[in-house]
Amino acid sequence: MFCLHIRGVLLTLSLTATALSRLHPECEMLFQLEQEERSCLRLIEEQSNGSAEGCRPFWEAVVCWPRADVGETVHRPCPAFFSPFKNSTGSVSRNCTSAGWSRTSPPYHIACSVD
Repeated sequence: MFCLHIRGVLLTLSLTATALSRLHPECEMLFQLEQEERSCLRLIEEQSNGSAEGCRPFWEAVVCWPRADVGETVHRPCPAFFSPFKNSTGSVSRNCTSAGWSRTSPPYHIACSVD
């Protein structure tokens, strides 16, 4: 009985891996974005008990911004979501100020070559 259960689990996992490897490119991008969001939300939860000073981590629809100290500038690469068919080397940044996070600089549509 146990072997049948294990066999079923392995079959399900292998079919899931096969299905995921054959996603339409647009679906693959959305799937990747969802995975990145989940990872970021875990990071936010892990860092929620940290120091109250500085800027808290947050998910900004396509980029995960980590916790930062006041005065710190955080740089993040352009997400693959913006350039699925080419390798983008652009990046965006935010400053952590005493009032919280600054706006993204430069804006995504400039830094990440969104046409």
